[in-house]
Amino acid sequence: MTIKGAYAFYLAEKKIADPHKRKKQLERFARSEKALLSITKVDVPLKNVKRIHARKLRDHYL
Repeated sequence: MTIKGAYAFYLAEKKIADPHKRKKQLERFARSEKALLSITKVDVPLKNVKRIHARKLRDHYL
């Protein structure tokens, strides 16, 4: 499973029924997915996401 696949799977499993809250959920996850993909540069399998990627993502948010 890749990063994009994981985000899609999670959003499918945790779908919110209220349209307004669902829109906010999609926007929030799209932002975090975009940030992670900008760090990894490509859509990599989850097992290839390393601590260095997590550190860079943390630094991006700080």
